[in-house]
Amino acid sequence: MENNKSGESIIQYSIRIQLMLNKLLVQQVQNHLGHSTTLPMAFNALLESISVSFDRYEDTIKRLESSVNNCTNELGQLNEKLQDETAGLKQAHYELSRIFNQVNEGFFAKDIITDKYIQMSVGCEKIYGYSVEDFYTNSLLWFQVIHPDDRLLIDKENEQLNKGIQIKSSYRIFHKDTTTRWIEVKAVPVMVDGRLARVEGVVNDITEQKNAEKLLMDSEVKYRSFFENNMDGMMLSKPDGAILEANPAACEIFGATEEEICGYSRAELLDFAEPALLNLMEIRSRTGKVKGELNFFRSDRTIFRAEMASSIFKDANGEDRTCVIVRDITDRKKAEEQIADSEQRYRQIVETAQEGIWMMDKNYHTVFTNKKMCNLLEYSEGEMLDKHLTFFMGEQGRALAAPSIERRKTGISENMDLPFITKSGKHIWTNLSTSPLLNNEGQFAGGLAMVTDITKRKTDEELIKKSAASLDLKNKELKRKNTELEQFAYVASHDLQEPLRTTSSFVQLLQQQYKGKLDEKADKYLEFIVDSSDRMKVLIKDLLDYSKIGSKYEQERVDCNQVMKNVIADLNKAITDSAAIIIADNLPSISGYVTEIKQLFQNLIINAIKFRKPGEEPYLKISANLTGNYWHFSFADKGIGIDKAHHERIFIIFQRLHTRTEFEGSGIGLSHCKKIVELHHGKIWVESVQGRGSIFYFTIPEKMPGERRV
Repeated sequence: MENNKSGESIIQYSIRIQLMLNKLLVQQVQNHLGHSTTLPMAFNALLESISVSFDRYEDTIKRLESSVNNCTNELGQLNEKLQDETAGLKQAHYELSRIFNQVNEGFFAKDIITDKYIQMSVGCEKIYGYSVEDFYTNSLLWFQVIHPDDRLLIDKENEQLNKGIQIKSSYRIFHKDTTTRWIEVKAVPVMVDGRLARVEGVVNDITEQKNAEKLLMDSEVKYRSFFENNMDGMMLSKPDGAILEANPAACEIFGATEEEICGYSRAELLDFAEPALLNLMEIRSRTGKVKGELNFFRSDRTIFRAEMASSIFKDANGEDRTCVIVRDITDRKKAEEQIADSEQRYRQIVETAQEGIWMMDKNYHTVFTNKKMCNLLEYSEGEMLDKHLTFFMGEQGRALAAPSIERRKTGISENMDLPFITKSGKHIWTNLSTSPLLNNEGQFAGGLAMVTDITKRKTDEELIKKSAASLDLKNKELKRKNTELEQFAYVASHDLQEPLRTTSSFVQLLQQQYKGKLDEKADKYLEFIVDSSDRMKVLIKDLLDYSKIGSKYEQERVDCNQVMKNVIADLNKAITDSAAIIIADNLPSISGYVTEIKQLFQNLIINAIKFRKPGEEPYLKISANLTGNYWHFSFADKGIGIDKAHHERIFIIFQRLHTRTEFEGSGIGLSHCKKIVELHHGKIWVESVQGRGSIFYFTIPEKMPGERRV
């Protein structure tokens, strides 16, 4: 029931209004007609009747209101229950839809009359690769993706569905990604008035199952081929010993047919008098597999010796089965006996040999050595057995032996020198003539080496090498000095004479034409004389500096970082005036000549400042890194660069690429650099493109000849 603003119901509100009207009526009557005592009795009775009627009416209304309230409460409870049930149905529908769209199987429903899909789950998208909308818009899509070779199955399925028969079939489809998949379809027909009206079903991707079946089939074929063609006898039996199968090799070994072998008992095949039999059977029972040698009976009851391997496994049905492999070793046993007889004779020969004989297994563990080999390494035979080849080597020997070991495994024989360390710690050199050992199957089984002590020869060779190296170094030094002398002689006979000739000529002119007087021309000539004299001084100084490089052979540790600081301090004015930017990485300490290294750095830095691009600030990046046994230094600038044709020429003494008016200098700076680097047994070169800057590289050995590491 609805309520007004004060909270009371409409019925309560109506009753209250009626009572008020009733009281009002009585009051008005009394006001106009006087007190009830003065009114006619009949009129008073009417008023009383009206009042009673309204009182009864109020009671009736209250009962009616109570009844309505009860109904309202019941309706409210029913409404709440209905809302709860509706929410539950919505949740169930949501869960059902979620499950319907998340399962791997695809669900579908197709209206046969309209030839349209009316329901299809997201699972179909996963299986076919096409969206649900694709199937809704193209009802023939499911047929179009079927493999052409499998489409004949569809006609048979349609016949069964039209008869109201459920179907289950599998066939191939082309997935949207062009791969071929196997699917399984289960469809249920819905009949209306005896006719097929709708088909509902489930589609599942069974590609992995089909692949597994194929692998299983292939595996069965391979197993059968292995079983039938194996050179060893193979038999499958039950745990009680009953033989189920025997391959052709087993039939040949036992001299019986498969049917006959399957009828044999254990006692008819095995020699139970064999002492090792019970022990081998106990091992197989405990571990599930065993391997050993036993005596067997052929069908004619002759005994033969065989290698036997047996294992217990479960077949496809989960039943225990036993596999027994038998290899006849009768001939091998006879050969072993013959070898045993001859082994003693061979051992006598081996022990008296003048070379060490060393035999190793396939893992290069020692299996045999003669006395000469033991004496060579100062170990007893017992101490050497089972020891790996590298046990007797130092780091150098292991590095040399590693590739040889791998070559031996490939069947290669070779002769090589290897160092060893004796038991007393003495280092010796040996020559090994090595050969691989192969088993009956042609597989690598170990190595054999004939070992000769060549320590004295190696020592002599090392002395010869050192002498040759020293001689070669002296020859190179002599050649370098001769080259310098030749260059100096050339300069002395040509370039050094030119300033002197100039001076002499102008002095003669001065004497001939202006003797006893001075004028402007005389002053000019005098300027020429002074200029020539100055250039002569520069040339002489540079030549003297060049000749002094390496004159003091006192090597020391040179901190290149400190050298850089000293050079930058000396060139501070030139660096500041040109606003040069010089960046140097952390540089190493090297063994060398500190004065020459400083001059090398200074010349390269001056070059970078001098040969900068017009209007640009000089830039130089200096770095060094250790590559192999050499420190590689680089001085990279952003200057004018050098044409490739002149990369070699710039290091030749007095070879200038520019006129003196363009750039100052005598053209000897890079020659100094070359001589300094070569003095340190390194080399110097440049990489440059004209207009794009240059990088000067030079190398300094990490360790100078004759220097010992600390």
